[in-house]
Amino acid sequence: MPNFIPDIRGRIRTVRYGLWLMERGDWAGNVICSITQWCGKSWNELSRPYMNTEANKILVGRTMELLHDYGAIHGGIIYPADLRHLILDVDAPGLSRADLLNGKAPCYVVDFGDARATCLQSQGPCSTPRFALVSKASGMCRTCGCARLAQIHEYLT
Repeated sequence: MPNFIPDIRGRIRTVRYGLWLMERGDWAGNVICSITQWCGKSWNELSRPYMNTEANKILVGRTMELLHDYGAIHGGIIYPADLRHLILDVDAPGLSRADLLNGKAPCYVVDFGDARATCLQSQGPCSTPRFALVSKASGMCRTCGCARLAQIHEYLT
């Protein structure tokens, strides 16, 4: 995790419990496993069936917005298929089917290998959603001018 991303574990980033290393000799060499919190299923997997609701699209967009507000750009979402980096916890305790359809599942961002700092200073969580304020004409977020948020918006609509 790049050091410019503040501690957002458990909010929009999964909790990583540690690395496991096992030497398997000639059979498999060294095996390294990262142990992380269970997060659910990727947006790509969920966006095709019944989960593809307006509320869930807003949830995914807002999650990316929060990452942006914390001062980071994911960097690995270039094409619509890259929305696989957004994970919805469809198995969260106490979540009903109606909650799942209404954008109430926890949503996480994974794979920060290409992450970098945004052009803006970290503002902390934004209380006013900007996701709906993306202008299709300019391709930019009308509030902050970020083309990345506009790109996510385009992929979700």
